[in-house]
Amino acid sequence: MPASVSVPPAAPRHRPPAAAWPPLVLWVPTLLLPLAAVVWVSLAAMGPAGPSWPADGPQMDAWRALAIEPIYRRGLGSSVAYAAAATLLCLAVGFPFANAVASATPRRRAALMVLVIVPLCLPLLVRALAWQWLLADGGTVAVVARRSGVGAALAAAGLVPAPGRLLNSPFSLLIGLTASYLPLMVLPLVLSLARIDRRLLDAAADLGARPWASFWFVKVALARQGIGAGCTLVFVPCVGEVVLPTLLGSPGTPMLGRLIWDELYSNLDWPMAATLTVALGALVALPLLAASRRRGGGR
Repeated sequence: MPASVSVPPAAPRHRPPAAAWPPLVLWVPTLLLPLAAVVWVSLAAMGPAGPSWPADGPQMDAWRALAIEPIYRRGLGSSVAYAAAATLLCLAVGFPFANAVASATPRRRAALMVLVIVPLCLPLLVRALAWQWLLADGGTVAVVARRSGVGAALAAAGLVPAPGRLLNSPFSLLIGLTASYLPLMVLPLVLSLARIDRRLLDAAADLGARPWASFWFVKVALARQGIGAGCTLVFVPCVGEVVLPTLLGSPGTPMLGRLIWDELYSNLDWPMAATLTVALGALVALPLLAASRRRGGGR
């Protein structure tokens, strides 16, 4: 008789509870219908009264322009580049600060969290105007950069046009994006770092791990979910940002959000604006879906 082989039971499929169905039903008209409308406009024809569905079927002119016109490809590439650079800067600045917040006493942690949350309560336009004033030719940051030699280093790196001219440059746009979205990086990092058991770091030190090894292989490894959440929260709005590229960016650097604004309100080309919006949504959604599938083991 062959030995019986025990087959492990299949993992149960968890279904949403009954209380979750009403929000799911509301999610369809509030999110999916506007997305479907944007896709419809991207395939429509622009007439005097607005977009309309042509008699000869969907129009692909806007999609062909997206693939052919260099300005749209440059806008797509520069949006991804600036968003990725701002995300890395937010991570480099936000992780040490979040580590200090998570390691502080409860009273001091509450005070530091106020410093993180208060900037989010201020309108983005006001914060952008404040940075515009600080980075102007006679502004505080510009004067300090020129006198300290930092402006010359930035000019040599091609980040600013001149040592004393910081505004409307790649540097000013990166500063604006990093400062505006840094709290969105810090908040999930603090939550992840605060949950790490201090005894794990002590155990790594007792086993002979050096401080940098304990920090990298224990603290950073256990905070990877917070790092992923923070990078997502920063990268997604940076890609489609409109206000900061307009006020702080260089006129020669097209950003996808600014191109959508121009097509919608200046050129009155709604199909092109909708096509850029669909491309922006796909640019953000596809990597997130791939990452979620990897975390879920491919199920």
